[in-house]
Amino acid sequence: KDGDLQDANSASACHYELYLKGSAAQSTVFRADVHEAYRDVDVEVNKLFGKDYNSNEDLLQETGYKIFCFAEDDWRLASDAASPRSPNYANVAGPRPSTLLAVEDFATDSEVTTLDLTPPVVTITGDASTETTITITLTLSEVGTAWCRAV
Repeated sequence: KDGDLQDANSASACHYELYLKGSAAQSTVFRADVHEAYRDVDVEVNKLFGKDYNSNEDLLQETGYKIFCFAEDDWRLASDAASPRSPNYANVAGPRPSTLLAVEDFATDSEVTTLDLTPPVVTITGDASTETTITITLTLSEVGTAWCRAV
C-alpha cells in the first residue's frame, strides 16, 4: 500500500526491496530478466504479498491496484565474467538496487484496474407459469444482463 514501504530496517515489515522482490514460497515473485537496455518486457502480477512476508492473496477482478517496480543491475555478474576486464574495473559487493525514493517516483500515479474476464454464473431460483407465459426467477453472480427464451 502506498506509504507502507520503508528502507530503514530489512527485518521489519514492508522493507521495500524484500517486499517488492516477493517470495517463491508464497508464489509472489513476479520478475523479468532484462538482457538489453531500453527493451520492453512484461511482468505479470496476479497476487498480493502479505506485509508479514508469510501470506498472499489473489488479485480481485475489477479492482484498482497501485503498481510499484524494483530493479537492480547485473553489473557485478557481467563485469566479473568479462574477459579481459576493464582497467577501470572495481569489485563491488553485489548488485546495485533501486532506492526506495526511485521506487516511489516510478510507481504508477493512478491505479491499474484488473479486468473481469469471467462470465456471470446464472442460478435459477424459481419458475412460474400460466397458460401462455413462463416466468423464470434467477440471480447472477455479478452485475450483468440476463436473457431467457423458450425453445
